[in-house]
Amino acid sequence: MNEGFVPFGDVARQQIGMQCQYASGYILGEGRCPNLGDGLRFKNWPNTSGDYHSIEIHQDDVEEFVRRVKEHRGTP
Repeated sequence: MNEGFVPFGDVARQQIGMQCQYASGYILGEGRCPNLGDGLRFKNWPNTSGDYHSIEIHQDDVEEFVRRVKEHRGTP
């Protein structure tokens, strides 16, 4: 049962145009990325295994996360 969560990698690639390992930096603000995941629901992140493909985002938070990243990056 996914409880409304979808694979983050699919969202990153299809809606943001980034590989999930790079897009995941925006979840908590890692590296040079700002924290754009504040208040949004994620599963399996952060993780210590480095398995970026196990990250999930709640389907109701996808649109907001994509909006935040695109706004930050200045992309439509």
